[in-house]
Amino acid sequence: MLAVNGRHHWDEPLYLYMAAYFEPSSILDPGHYGYRFYASRILHLLFSNLVFSLTGPGRLGIALIAATYSALVVAAVLLARATVRRLIGDDPGLDLGTALTLFAPAVLWLGGMTMPEAPGLFATSVTLYAYVRGLEPVQPSAWLRWVLLAGTAAAVTLGTRNALLLACASFGAALLLFGGLGYGLRRVVLRGLAVALVAGLVFAGLLWITGIDLTAYFTAAGRAMGQRASLAARLYVGVAEAGVLLVAVPLALLHPRRREALFFLVWFALATAAVYLLLDDVETRYLLPNVPALLGLTCLTVGAFMPRLRRMRLGRIAGVAAVATTVVVGAVSQPLLEHEIMSGDVDRTIRRLDDRYGDTGYTLLAVWNTDFHYLRVAYPDHRVVSVEHWEYGERGDPLTGEEIEHFQGRLIRDGKDLLRRPRPWLYYGFEYNFAVANLERIRRVLPEPLRTQTKRLVAENMRQNHFESGWVHGDPHFRFVPILRMGHYRVDEVLPNP
Repeated sequence: MLAVNGRHHWDEPLYLYMAAYFEPSSILDPGHYGYRFYASRILHLLFSNLVFSLTGPGRLGIALIAATYSALVVAAVLLARATVRRLIGDDPGLDLGTALTLFAPAVLWLGGMTMPEAPGLFATSVTLYAYVRGLEPVQPSAWLRWVLLAGTAAAVTLGTRNALLLACASFGAALLLFGGLGYGLRRVVLRGLAVALVAGLVFAGLLWITGIDLTAYFTAAGRAMGQRASLAARLYVGVAEAGVLLVAVPLALLHPRRREALFFLVWFALATAAVYLLLDDVETRYLLPNVPALLGLTCLTVGAFMPRLRRMRLGRIAGVAAVATTVVVGAVSQPLLEHEIMSGDVDRTIRRLDDRYGDTGYTLLAVWNTDFHYLRVAYPDHRVVSVEHWEYGERGDPLTGEEIEHFQGRLIRDGKDLLRRPRPWLYYGFEYNFAVANLERIRRVLPEPLRTQTKRLVAENMRQNHFESGWVHGDPHFRFVPILRMGHYRVDEVLPNP
């Protein structure tokens, strides 16, 4: 319930819009707007398309996808617990450690989204669990089944959120560093190669069926690798991802099973370092590959302290306090993690406008692509158009006909076109990224010198006022009359200048 808080990431609306309004053949068209962005998440789009084919555009379809993905996040954590159990046995910290990991800020954040990271994390957890089962000394027919499952699940990860396979790569690297961790180096290498072979074959089949070429597939990763964030922002993300569970990273070494604790520590470090080394721009979600290792460290930390606390008759109190602290920190951190939609505020805004103008009595001029795509999906019966600067497509060239068709006749590019649209015109949007705006509110009440020291961290992400980014805002032929504020959202009525 804490995860379902109405917050959505800025990537979600494009996925939802594509899934709600276009057939699979159009989604797979290389000329479609956004194709190079979503090609590597194609299984996520096709699943969402299936949901909307049953419900039609609207909030019901969004809710069904979110509910399904929330269940997948929980299942991913439970599967990670099963993997940890195969590695450390029935440790007394397993259950409580798993519960605490469910409320880690990044996990809680993902649980309420419709992001491809959710099925990707689930498929990654399946890969890890099946691979570990395949390492266990059993008959060839048995381990072969696990290898096939692991490879197929890895291919699903490649079709939803490929970066999450860093969890598997770092796990394999940690096993090699620890001499196979009891499984034997030869078995670790050979069955790892078998999993990779199966994954490659299944993934090649997926590319062949969908017609996606590798250039388009890797474009999104190239974009992420080309963006940059400051050191302060990168450190902030590292702390925000795990929250209070970061204390489990060193404390796990107090567990009697020191070698296993050190293994999970190395696994966590490798998964985290890989993200920081590969990407200059880091979001909280990019660190999700370290979640299975973080769960293992959390379980070992609980397992190290819980027996002692029980002997002191403090076990139950300590458990309740740990859960309460993790839940509170996880919930409080949500406004500070990446999001640009608050569906509750959007709904209240639309209802206020409907009460004032009638539900079809106005035209919403969406300033930002995030808002345009989300409003079109959540409120399909309302007149919503885009007035963002859409001069160039994905490759930096002028928009093609296919890219313009993406907007289905709702792209307004100049005043003449706007004048043909029904009035009143309501200019709708927000000023700054919600997490950054929330950070700025907190910064302003901090004592000195902390207020000044944190200014740069916030200021570097507040350079662009999104509300002023629509071409209408700079057009001298129009003027603006503020009519509504709701949370981060602003609505101004646009009037022609006399």
